Amino acid sequence: MSSKYRDRCLILACGNPLRGDDGAAWHIAEAAYEVGFPPSVRIIFQQQWTPDLAEDIARAEGVLFVDCALTAPPGSVSIAPIAPAFERPPFLTHHQDPATLLALSFLYYDHLPRRSDLLLIGAESINHTEKLSPPVQAAVPHALALIKQWVNS
Repeated sequence: MSSKYRDRCLILACGNPLRGDDGAAWHIAEAAYEVGFPPSVRIIFQQQWTPDLAEDIARAEGVLFVDCALTAPPGSVSIAPIAPAFERPPFLTHHQDPATLLALSFLYYDHLPRRSDLLLIGAESINHTEKLSPPVQAAVPHALALIKQWVNS
């Protein structure tokens, strides 16, 4: 591993654990944390992805963004590569999407991770509750298995 990397794998979980399935990424990341990955795997939990994460992203070999999506079937789990969004200006607001964060990583630190992916879990409800909906709760083990596979690849 090159000395410029601090983390081999960086997992960025985004969502609000007080808003039902919006907290799915937190539940998944907590389960991943409990697995006990080696110290070279770092997990960050945030309610929103913010521009300050660009430095962490630049210092990781791989980054996995984990979030929920109301546009996906409830309980579905998918993982797909993410590319930096160089075609749009990186507005510095309190919330950034993965593609913009990757662009910021390159813009400010002249570095991108070797791989970057987005794991999405389909949400059913983002009502005020700390509990996940049944389809999302049932999908957590599958999402965790994908994270394990991603970390070990």
